[in-house]
Amino acid sequence: MKIDKFNKLKLKLEVFKLEQNYKTLDKVLYYFSFLGNIFLIYFGYFFVKSITSTIPPLFPFQEVFFTIFVGLFLTGYELTKRFTLEQFFIGVLQVKRVTTSLFVGGLICSLLIAGSFYLSIKGAHRLVDNSESITTVVDVNIAQKQDSIAKYYDKEILYYRNQSARTRSDKKYRDSIVNVLQQTKDAKIQQIEAKTEAKTSTALEKNSENSAAFLFITIFLELIVLIGVGFDALYSR
Repeated sequence: MKIDKFNKLKLKLEVFKLEQNYKTLDKVLYYFSFLGNIFLIYFGYFFVKSITSTIPPLFPFQEVFFTIFVGLFLTGYELTKRFTLEQFFIGVLQVKRVTTSLFVGGLICSLLIAGSFYLSIKGAHRLVDNSESITTVVDVNIAQKQDSIAKYYDKEILYYRNQSARTRSDKKYRDSIVNVLQQTKDAKIQQIEAKTEAKTSTALEKNSENSAAFLFITIFLELIVLIGVGFDALYSR
């Protein structure tokens, strides 16, 4: 009897010690997980908003309406995910065995996390992906430089072609100048393309690195939410 009382007292002391030691950690992780939800909402906003922006004008203040709608939708989604995760972790800690309800709950949680991750990573990609604008700017830049070079050398080529040649040697000399000008023109255009493509390649590589970085950031944010909600369920059970 005394041993039972001793074991119960020991268990209470251990639980009390756990609560004292991890109380601050629980609060930090729990509230920090809300920060994860906020950033997931922020990233997801850019993806969903890009879809709603393709809808043709249907009513006044449509842009404002969809902005508020997207924000509320993603906020409700993240809160639903938090509540579902919290109930799932509590069920796991209480039941401590696999049941049909826990399996279904885990499946729902997985789908919610997958949906949140998809929306966030797509939104982050839209936020940092400048590949389309980089390509457009580069194409315009190349076209302008090529046009400038072509106009200058075409003018020179036309001038020499219009020169009269009285003898065969004069004609040969004139044609040689025209050929040199044409080759110089082609070489300069190729140089511009090569230099611009090298710069474009570097810019696209940096853009790809940014996308990869946001992939890991999104994974980290999802883990923050999972750990924060899961540890709070363990601490508060």
